[in-house]
Amino acid sequence: MTDDTWQVVVGPAIMGVAVYGILGYPGLLYRSVPQMRGGWRIAAPLPLSALIPVLVVTIQGFWQGSNLWPLLLIFLAPVLLLPYQVGLAAPHKWVQHRASVPAP
Repeated sequence: MTDDTWQVVVGPAIMGVAVYGILGYPGLLYRSVPQMRGGWRIAAPLPLSALIPVLVVTIQGFWQGSNLWPLLLIFLAPVLLLPYQVGLAAPHKWVQHRASVPAP
């Protein structure tokens, strides 16, 4: 891969995933949790508990003047978003769909 390809394609793609993870995860929680009931509603914010220590480290790094302060947040947020979408949002949608389809 040439340097031009990296700068034009791969670099922006990585940044897009990072931004989607950082901004998309809280937005997805805000939108989906009120629609869920019972155990689904309890399980929805669980990945957020893994993000709280990362936020603490990120804020500490920012206040200490580190130039790498957002790095952990950038890499972890998309990793938390993917299991949420695959492991919770998609099965919830499937169960809701199955419940709404009348039995033959």
